[in-house]
Amino acid sequence: MPPPTMPPHEPEGVHWAALELPACERARTIALRLRLDWRLWLPPVGSFAALTSVTILFARMDGGELSALVCTRCPCLRNLRLCLVLVDDHGVSIRSDSLRSLSFVARAPRLEVVTPGLEYLCVGEDIGEARVSAPKLAGLVWSCHATYDPHRHRLEDAGRRRLQLLDVGETSAAGLMMRKFDGVEVDQLRLGVSIPLGMEAYKSFSNETSKLPECQTLNITLLPRNCHGLAPVMLHLLSCSSTKKVSVQLFDFSGYSSYFGCRSCCPCRLEESRRIDGIDLSSLEEVEITSYRSSQKELLEFVEQLCRCNAPILKKLVFSHTMFSAPSQTKVVFEKVRSMCHPKIEVEFYDFMDGAWVRLD
Repeated sequence: MPPPTMPPHEPEGVHWAALELPACERARTIALRLRLDWRLWLPPVGSFAALTSVTILFARMDGGELSALVCTRCPCLRNLRLCLVLVDDHGVSIRSDSLRSLSFVARAPRLEVVTPGLEYLCVGEDIGEARVSAPKLAGLVWSCHATYDPHRHRLEDAGRRRLQLLDVGETSAAGLMMRKFDGVEVDQLRLGVSIPLGMEAYKSFSNETSKLPECQTLNITLLPRNCHGLAPVMLHLLSCSSTKKVSVQLFDFSGYSSYFGCRSCCPCRLEESRRIDGIDLSSLEEVEITSYRSSQKELLEFVEQLCRCNAPILKKLVFSHTMFSAPSQTKVVFEKVRSMCHPKIEVEFYDFMDGAWVRLD
């Protein structure tokens, strides 16, 4: 790596160390993991004719130079992964016929993506305005750090018929994003749940998730910041979904007084939120529950309610947890879960020991 120098066009008084990206015409892969006090810039001439994969992490870069790198310097680029800070407010334009995968984690006033062959797109930070034209898009990740506003973020022809993956992040932006893809077949839908304390927050969550896209697999992550009961949250989501497989990841709620921190009038505390009448799980075949030190009481309550729902073709329940270290406690939980399930349901139980999931018999 050459010694750091200051690029000649940096404003006076700015002291970022600079690194010039050498124009290596025969290189196929470039991967840089820097620090945010490094400023990456392009040489005035040269191309990357053979380059197919670029990864730039934790650097500063001019939006115009980034646009030029992708649009004019890399004619064969297929995979682009970016996590950086833009040093100007000009926005970024990514136009490429060859690009297949794009991960963009950077705050930008504007982002334009015109990529007829793009198959995967991840947006991981707030974007002021966005225009995406990607008719072959099969996987879309809209991270929890990125808000979604259909008036400012135009996904023009993405996922018109089918998506292999739709990750809508946390529920604050999930509703609008899911409505965008209403009627689109989705293989895997990922949803993060983090509901703040209070009645209005829970009502907002219920409204935002009142209709989930049809999907083969529904992957739900309940984050530690979620302040409402596990059973009512999950029963609500199941009642709004039609899926063959549900995968649930549960994290430690103790620091947020999950469920017990709500007032008695909060909808998640009301008896009606636990009613299973009308919850039709006739398509559900498999449930996976992975618990990372979450509340045993809430977990067992949810499993009990799940087993009471109308799920005529449910065949398998996979239960993995890291809650207890004593074998006797693990066995007690295992037996409680098994006793709740119909005999026809295959129950697999895993404990996390010595850095690996170990199946218990």
